[in-house]
Amino acid sequence: MLMLMGHWPNCPHWLHQFIYSFHMPLFFIVAGFFAKPLSVTIGQTVLNNAKRLLLPFVVTQTLLVIWGAWQSIEKQNVSYFIKPLLSLVWGCSDAAVTQWGNIYVGPVWFLLALFWSKTIFGFLAKKFYKWNLLLTCVGLSIGSNMLHKYVSIPWCLLQGLSGLVFMSAGYLIKEKCIPRWTCWVCFACWPIAIAISGMEMSCCDYRFYPLDILGACGGTLCVYYLSKQVRAVKRLATPVSWLGLNSLVILCFHDFEWFSSIAYSIKCRLPFEIQGDVMYLFRILLLSIMVGLTIRMPVARKLFGVKSFNDETKVA
Repeated sequence: MLMLMGHWPNCPHWLHQFIYSFHMPLFFIVAGFFAKPLSVTIGQTVLNNAKRLLLPFVVTQTLLVIWGAWQSIEKQNVSYFIKPLLSLVWGCSDAAVTQWGNIYVGPVWFLLALFWSKTIFGFLAKKFYKWNLLLTCVGLSIGSNMLHKYVSIPWCLLQGLSGLVFMSAGYLIKEKCIPRWTCWVCFACWPIAIAISGMEMSCCDYRFYPLDILGACGGTLCVYYLSKQVRAVKRLATPVSWLGLNSLVILCFHDFEWFSSIAYSIKCRLPFEIQGDVMYLFRILLLSIMVGLTIRMPVARKLFGVKSFNDETKVA
């Protein structure tokens, strides 16, 4: 939900600052909370993470390549096909300049970054213990942010290394290694980070690194405590948990309307002042259709981990 709001074209600056202060780190912190030291071979770990994270990325981008091929035939312009194809190969949120224009991947960059974070963290958690693990992850995160200023690496490797600091935070919370006073420090840093800082994980961009890290942890803890309150209200808990369980398909398809010729024709007929709002509603409509379709397709359900509302009701 926060992701959709953050990508709203007319999102107010204060709301954008609020959402981006924690919404992507939250995924990495949660992943770290459930992470375990490597218990199988590195090859098996890579394969398991690839099935869960890389395969949805490849499928999503391949659909864009197919759509681009159709567009290139219809409009007799090969760049409509070349750009998504090169974006699939490049696999990075950083734009690369080519003769066909800038190539990059959209919100699905997160899948690639999380793949690297989970894979590398599993190895590190087996080699290092608690605070040594944290220091190692912080060092790799800072190093990747500094390197990103000079070079971009395909398939979001640097973004994945940057997210290790959040993975380690989630892991240490699970291991109960974080003193309670640290949580209060994070809570205090969060509003300050919203007000004076700014973070964009897709670009390894942290305006005030320590403040952004602590603030993101504080925001994630607030979401955790809020979710516990929501869980007590069954009418809210079931649909909210359903959205969480189906967040992968929402992530993969929520940016598809910008590639739709139907959406483009609608946008061209609207006054500039309301284009963003109408396209946002179109995004919600398209997402509803995509989730509805994937629920009814066994292969898609398995790929994206989709569960129907009835499934979640039974679980609840």
